[in-house]
Order: sequence, then structure tokens, then C-alpha cells
Amino acid sequence: MLFRSDVAMKQLLPGTEDPELVSRFLREARVTGQLEHPSIVPVYELGYRTDGSLFYTMRLVRGHSLEEEIGKRPALADRLNLLPHLLDLCQAIAYAHSRGVVHRDIKPLNVMIGEFGETVLIDWGIAKLRGMHDTRAGELREAMDLMRNAPDDATLKTTYGQTLGSPYYMPPEQAAGDVNAVDERSDIYALGAVLYAVLAGVPPYHGLTTRDFLDRVGAFPPRPVRELCPKAPPELAAICIRAMAREPEKRYTSARELAEELRRYFSGGLVNAYDYHMSELAKRYIRKH
Repeated sequence: MLFRSDVAMKQLLPGTEDPELVSRFLREARVTGQLEHPSIVPVYELGYRTDGSLFYTMRLVRGHSLEEEIGKRPALADRLNLLPHLLDLCQAIAYAHSRGVVHRDIKPLNVMIGEFGETVLIDWGIAKLRGMHDTRAGELREAMDLMRNAPDDATLKTTYGQTLGSPYYMPPEQAAGDVNAVDERSDIYALGAVLYAVLAGVPPYHGLTTRDFLDRVGAFPPRPVRELCPKAPPELAAICIRAMAREPEKRYTSARELAEELRRYFSGGLVNAYDYHMSELAKRYIRKH
């Protein structure tokens, strides 16, 4: 028996013969196809159309990107309602890491919020597989060089958009072109950068040109969240700071640990990243008892 369902189809243009494009397309389909998680779009079918073009089908997700949702919510209280989606995102990345997959392009534009509240992380085109040859390493290094040397920011956005998309959620090691240093902790930085955008309403390093961003991200942290949004919960700001530490070893050790921190905040527990004052602990004790 056949059941009717709507699917999305991604395909290469007919006549595409570039081996690298074909390899990239197949790799994205296979990487996504091996990840089975509610917040990762499942791949249903990979094959050729009658005109010879490659295609794969996946679950159709109707909704808006997290970037759109942040942009249309100027009030902090409204943006804080997006935090459950961030927890879902952390869980999806924790699962991917358990399968040896590093996303490398986490940003609000790649997070879809479905019309029934589902959270889906898309675009696994530059994902890195642990223990396998990184076929995109050369291209990523080239992208960093182009961004640093292009004559103006409009060109940089065009060049970079063809490869990765917005750079402002990128960890310092990736911005420096050190592709070998990009690992699970790099995704944790990007998760922290998404949290930053939810709290502040703008991306980290907002207002900088791409080249200025590349120069600053490895040397200076972004403006503090609570400087941009004084009403942001201090515990969430502390989680953000730890996840976005410039030195990878100072970040959360795993996406699962970051998810647990968010759960503690949601449940009213003590957040490990935040240094509570005695007065805050006393108030918590009084409320509890």
C-alpha cells in the first residue's frame, strides 16, 4: 500500500559533470542519511532522474528559520521562548557527534522551526566525518584566504556564500583556516553563538565587516551579551561565554554537557558556568523552602 506524503527533493542541475560537485552532493546525502534523529532531516532516496541528474529526497519541513524568528522578535521575552529549540539543537548535535559527524556550519539560518514546533538542523554539506579523509579541507582553507584578500565585503559575502554561508557564528580556529583543529568543540562554539543571537537579538561581532571579524574573532571576544541586552538572564550569558571560549579546551566538553546546562536553567537548578553570589543563593533557598 502506498501512503501519500510530501517530500523535498534536492538535485544537481542536468549536465553537471564537475567531479567535486558530484562528490560533494553524494557525500551530503550519505552523511545525512546515516543520522537518524528527530531534529535531523531524514534522507529517503538517492538516485538519478530520467535526464541523468543526481537527486535525493528528504522529509519536507514547513516553517521558518531560527534566523527569521530571531529577527521578528525584538523583545527579549519573545526570543527566550525560542530556547527550547536551542536545547533540541544541542541534542541533535550531541547525537551527530556520537556518530562521528561534526556539522561545521551551525547557525540560525540552518535551523528550521516547523509549523508544529519541531526543530530541524539542515545543510550538512560541509560536515566532517571523524577518522575519514576531509575532502572539503582544501576548499575551506581557500574560502578563508578569499575572505581575507577580497577587495570589498560584498565580494566576500558572495564568495563565502557559495562555500559556507555567514561567517559570524564560526569559531576562531575555523576562521584562522586551521581546518585540522576543527572538531566537536568547534560545533559547541557555534551553539554558544546561536545562544548569543537569541539573547542579544544580533549575531556575535555584529556590525563588523567579514575581514574585521576574521581579525578579531581569534583575539577578542564579542561584546558581552548583557551589554547589548541588560535584561538577559545572567546564567544564560555565562553559558554563552563558556561555550564561546576562544580556547577550545575551555569550552564545554560536549554538546550533551551544554544541553544539561540548559536543562538545569530551565528546571531552576544551579548552572555550573555561573558564579552565584551568596545573596542569589539565599534567595533561591527562600523560594525553595
